Parts: sequence; C-alpha cells; structure tokens
Amino acid sequence: MLGGIRGGRTGPRELLVGGPCVDRVGSKAMARPRILPGMPLALDNADRHLDSARALAGKQLYGPAVAHLIYAIEETEKARALGQVWLNSWQRRGHGDATDGELRKRIFDHSARHKAAADKTWAIGPFWTVMAEATREHVRLSPQRTPEERVAMALAQHPEALPLDWHDRAGPTREAALYVDLAADGWHTPGEITAETYESLRPMATGYIRYTRMAFEQHQWEFDHRQISPP
Repeated sequence: MLGGIRGGRTGPRELLVGGPCVDRVGSKAMARPRILPGMPLALDNADRHLDSARALAGKQLYGPAVAHLIYAIEETEKARALGQVWLNSWQRRGHGDATDGELRKRIFDHSARHKAAADKTWAIGPFWTVMAEATREHVRLSPQRTPEERVAMALAQHPEALPLDWHDRAGPTREAALYVDLAADGWHTPGEITAETYESLRPMATGYIRYTRMAFEQHQWEFDHRQISPP
C-alpha cells in the first residue's frame, strides 16, 4: 500500500510500492493520485505496441512484430500490477492476493510479469474449462481423460490464454525476435520468426489487454460509487 513519503531520497520503487512511510501518515487516499494514472498509461502503451506489431507484420517483418506483441503483454501486466496497488489503497486485500513484494517485481521485472500474465490468463479461462470437464467426467457425461488431456483441450478452447511455459519462453522469444545470435547449431536471425508465430500470439496479447482494461473500468466504477463511511 502507499502513503505520503517525506524525507530522504526515495526511488520509483519506493514511491510505487511499500515506501518507507507507508500507512504511517494514515492516508491511503494519497495513493490514488500517484498510482491511478499509471494504469491507463501502461494500457495505452500496450495498444501502441499492438499497432506497431500490426504494421510490422504487414511488411512481413514477423520477428519485430512478435517482439512488440510480447512488449504489449508485458505492459499489460505492469498495468494490472499498478491496478492492484491502487486497489490495495482503498479495498481490503483478500486471501491469496499478491504481496507488496510480488507487485513490486511485476512492475519492474519482466520475468515476474511473464509468470503473472500466464497465471492470470490460465485462471480466467482454461482453469474453469478444466474444472467443468472434470465434473462432466465425474458424472459420466464425458469420457474419462487424463489431466494432461484436459489441459490440452482447455488451451485449445482458449486461444487467448498464454502457454503454461510462457515464463520460460517469453524472454528468449522476444530476444530471438529482435537480434541475430549464435547458438550451438549456428546463427539465427529474427527472419526465422514465422507468420504462424505472430498469428498465434496476437489473440493472446489482444485478449489480455481487453480483459485488463475491462477490469480496470469495473474497479474504477466501484471506486466512484463506493459508500464512504462518515468520519
């Protein structure tokens, strides 16, 4: 959570999450003016990365296009983390919600954003498909499947969901999409990134931006219409 920060030198991380004077001044409202503008700014920047990806793909430059799609997902996850910091400033934190340390990592660390984005896209779509299918199998409305088969089926039904190994793939894929590099089997270039890779990743990026923007608008409405207790 955020509070007023006075005295000393405070970097951006302390200003955003868990600063030295957090809650000591007793004013959670001070968090909103500082944090709230960051979320739509990050989402707008994610949209610009989508536009860049589309333009590059139109020139058949699929490597840089894929890199911009990954940038869009990273910026969207940053926006979601900023939104959670803002929520924590006026709404009670729930069991299992991200800690301040976890939010800090997602704001400033690409790897943490990759994992959080994959976890979220799994939770809002494929997870419920897996649970529903397991229930159908339990009452014998569907043939019995292995857990791996259920997961594969759920991911096939949710092309907007990031791969389960996105945390391991995102960084290397982004680098391969941008740079010429030497590997054990020789030189590789961004030109090796295919149109298929771009087309499979684009709905994941657009879907995550859409979901996050809708969630932000819903929470903004809740904030504007919340009941404020008299002092």
